[in-house]
Amino acid sequence: MPTSQSTPLILDDDRLFNEVLYEDLRTAGNAVLQAFSSAEGLKMVKGKRVDAILLDQNLPEGDGCGWHRHCCVVVQRSDL
Repeated sequence: MPTSQSTPLILDDDRLFNEVLYEDLRTAGNAVLQAFSSAEGLKMVKGKRVDAILLDQNLPEGDGCGWHRHCCVVVQRSDL
């Protein structure tokens, strides 16, 4: 039975944690996107289709909830 591939975005500045999640999700058959900063994450959601965001709540540039609100306004999508 064919399955569609999901595209999650991992936004976490902890490189080791980000890489571990990346490998697990990729091994499970996902097309995983990675970002290590708020700016990188914003570029990813502007330029690519993202199905889910695994978001660090303690980013160096601010909290994850604030990033999410800003991202929804900038990208003009409420489905993130």
